[in-house]
Amino acid sequence: MPCRGVEITPTLVLGSRETVKEAVAAGLGLGIVLSRERGSDPRLRGVPVDDAAMTPGEHLVARPDWRARGAVAAFTDVARQAFA
Repeated sequence: MPCRGVEITPTLVLGSRETVKEAVAAGLGLGIVLSRERGSDPRLRGVPVDDAAMTPGEHLVARPDWRARGAVAAFTDVARQAFA
């Protein structure tokens, strides 16, 4: 993904923002997190990237065997309608 004329090629994809921040704090490289999720860890320094062509994604996750259950199914239906 290009950002400010620099091609960014991920070499490690981590599963959570906390894992990304810990990897950066351990010296493994750079990480990208949303500004509101950066927190105030004194080991890290945030650098704003205002014009990046990136869009954050949100995911609804449920166990497959729970998808059809009452509240989970109802919430999934509402989420689909709201974000379709």
